[in-house]
Amino acid sequence: MKKTSVLAALVIMTASTAMAQQWKYLGDYDVSTRFFYNPKTLSVSTGSIVTAWTRIEYNVDSTAMAKEKISSNMSKGTKTVAAYEEFDCVNKKKRTITGMSIEKVKKADLDKTDWLEVAKGSVDEKLLISICREIKPQK
Repeated sequence: MKKTSVLAALVIMTASTAMAQQWKYLGDYDVSTRFFYNPKTLSVSTGSIVTAWTRIEYNVDSTAMAKEKISSNMSKGTKTVAAYEEFDCVNKKKRTITGMSIEKVKKADLDKTDWLEVAKGSVDEKLLISICREIKPQK
């Protein structure tokens, strides 16, 4: 039941224009990979832990988007990963609480993970740095 609710929420959040505007574009990992977060879900708990819904779009056709003058917030790639995640801004770690990966018609639930080190130079590192800049964690 929980995963069905997550799936429904993700489909709505990524598909509708109104909900797409709730995603804030944070940056690019490379030419075809863009990452976002939903500011309405951003929160800081004790210490330096930041929690938010995040979204990564893979294989985005940036050239076509520029030609069509499509906003970065409306980016859509061939694979979408949306997850509710926690970021440890001080220790540079993250963990996934829940989420979904969608590639064409193939969908997969994301399982809860333990705290993981964020690899240098990875899309996760860029996402962590960007999320942690959005809010000043408590010390």
